[in-house]
Amino acid sequence: MTATKKVFLVTGGNSGLGYQASLDLAKMENTHVIVTGRSAERVQAAADKIKAEAASSSVVEGEVLDLGSLKAIQEYVTKLKARGLTIDALLCNGGLHGTKKSLTADGFETTFGVNHLGHFHLVLLLRDVTRRIVIISSETHDPEEKTPVKIPNVSDLEQLAHGYEKYDADEAYSTSKLCNLLFMKEFVRRFPNGPEFIAYTPGFTPDTALMRHSNMDLSVILKICAEKNIPVSTTVVSGGVMARLCAEDWAANGWATDMYIRVKMPYEPSVQAKDPALARALWAKSEELVARVIQA
Repeated sequence: MTATKKVFLVTGGNSGLGYQASLDLAKMENTHVIVTGRSAERVQAAADKIKAEAASSSVVEGEVLDLGSLKAIQEYVTKLKARGLTIDALLCNGGLHGTKKSLTADGFETTFGVNHLGHFHLVLLLRDVTRRIVIISSETHDPEEKTPVKIPNVSDLEQLAHGYEKYDADEAYSTSKLCNLLFMKEFVRRFPNGPEFIAYTPGFTPDTALMRHSNMDLSVILKICAEKNIPVSTTVVSGGVMARLCAEDWAANGWATDMYIRVKMPYEPSVQAKDPALARALWAKSEELVARVIQA
């Protein structure tokens, strides 16, 4: 059934940008879209809605994937690989911007554990059967953007993994988005022959659940976006570009592996995001953290 279909795996595909990207992918001919999320009920509801609008030649599945549990990720990948699928694009969209400190099932600070470490583990487990990876970052990773979100703090990677003593939810989010870019950069350095890998920021999208669950004041953010020339987008627009990043020819759009795309155009990430020593340190720490759980 999937032999001639392009296979797309989307994390956090049951709402917001992930849902829109999954919907747009399913509307394309001959696609196989696997929508994943933590809640079986929400994932199935999203998959059913997408199926109702999908192309007749496309297949849509909803599957449970908890990015907050490294062993659950490992079990999911084992089952997925048993199906013999090649993933044409893995869209690492799942993430959260919390309001208070919490821990994953593995004991890691949740924002770091889900937004970075879960995707780190998933990508490496699927690397040998994946052609393309798209990971979602954010302008908040860059202090020079002067967003209203507290700037990243990578002063101590061990403390970061478990949550700094003086915890700030916004700082945890911006730091996780920096980690996403550092991961992409180091992955491309380590695996120059692929899979191809790109980082994407949707711009400021006030119509997402991520924003509704944050502490940030919308009017203040919109004012700052206007002052700092930060693009304000929508779920439909940015989710659509995410689908294109998964499915379309990159060169034809002016995109290439190792790029950071903002809304539609290549953009320069922060100085920290391009620091190879920091990227190597994060990679080594991430491998160590994963090993602690998997080998326990």
